[in-house]
Amino acid sequence: MPFWKSPALIIIGAQLLFSISDVIGAKAMKAQGFTAASFFTWWFFAYTVIRQVAVFGQLYIYANMELGRTVALFGAGSIIIGNVMGFLLFKETMTLPVYVGVAPGTRPCHGLSMDPIDSDPFEAYDNCPWRPPREMLADRGFTSPPPEEVHDERELRGRLWELIYALAAQRFFIFATDHLDDRELYARLHEELLEELNADIDPRHEFNCHHDMADAQTDEGAEVWLRYHAGPDDREDWANQFPEFPMQPHETPPHDRDRFLPSPSPTVPEPEDDPLGLAAVDREIRGEAPARRRRTWERPLDSLSRAGFPPLPPDEITDEAMAAYIWLLLHELACRGFWVLNTGHLSDRELYEELWHNGLRAEAILPGKTPRGGWFHDCTGSGSDEHHHLRLRFHAGDEARARHAREYPDEPLPPRETPPYPRDWRLPKGPF
Repeated sequence: MPFWKSPALIIIGAQLLFSISDVIGAKAMKAQGFTAASFFTWWFFAYTVIRQVAVFGQLYIYANMELGRTVALFGAGSIIIGNVMGFLLFKETMTLPVYVGVAPGTRPCHGLSMDPIDSDPFEAYDNCPWRPPREMLADRGFTSPPPEEVHDERELRGRLWELIYALAAQRFFIFATDHLDDRELYARLHEELLEELNADIDPRHEFNCHHDMADAQTDEGAEVWLRYHAGPDDREDWANQFPEFPMQPHETPPHDRDRFLPSPSPTVPEPEDDPLGLAAVDREIRGEAPARRRRTWERPLDSLSRAGFPPLPPDEITDEAMAAYIWLLLHELACRGFWVLNTGHLSDRELYEELWHNGLRAEAILPGKTPRGGWFHDCTGSGSDEHHHLRLRFHAGDEARARHAREYPDEPLPPRETPPYPRDWRLPKGPF
């Protein structure tokens, strides 16, 4: 038998090609993220070609050796070559049980504590179990009712945003949703994202999972993406790379949701005509006063009503519907740059009443969803003795409690209690 037909040589060669493509894919995914644009690049073309060559070698072995023996050899080769390349290229080191695959991790890696994390994020990722997000959220006390149990469309919208913010708090972010109505998106999140296995890693490591609701990797999804979500440059690149693929005419998406979705790493855009920010320097040299943005004070209640979302009075909302309505209100306020803090001591009805009587009626500056700041409503921030006590009891951390004890030694420090309504971890967060 010619040496180039040696089964051992072909197995090693095929597995090397698979591993090389794995390295290419890992580096590219970590750099670019799991987005549709990543799959229309030269690296993905090279990745696909290399793997296809390896597949031919694999098929040759299947044609000439027993299946059980072949699978064992490929598996052993994959473990050895993968770990060697991981050590040489990524400096990955693991314990012996993890290397041989008998200790992949047996418990969730996330926790409710907000203490600093000292562990290496890549080590945490390697050792975490893979579980569906539904279970991860349930561990933190959150469950989302199935679509068939939510009949009222306004309640459905509140439940949808409640789920979106909970997923974002667990660092699952969705995009390209504007072609779906609220019920379609809610159903797909329940059927797809909540059930897919993902690394159960502590959210503080900031590993983000991005879920494309257009599913642009399929032909049908690509049509949706081109029709509703692709910009002019994306459409031009697509036409150049896939001239045989029918180009869909652009249409305005039927829904306006994507610009309000939570995102992991916001940036402050610079003016296109002043990318270096030199205009302010020039004004200072000329002795001109800096330009001031006009600030308008208004009640959030008036802003919501003017936009067609007049909040219902609390006594018109049933206890069963209150959870949906509070999250719909929190979302609408977040869209206006109004952020709510320290709510865990309040039930849904108590929080709604707090916002109805206080937060919505006090004048505020509502900047919209901007990375430069926002208006904050602290549910323990009135300065009263009651709120001060509630903050120390339910919300203050160790450092704040210790500082209070030092500064006010004669004032009794209330014992710390777990907030009865664990909501704050999934509240809408400002993009800053």
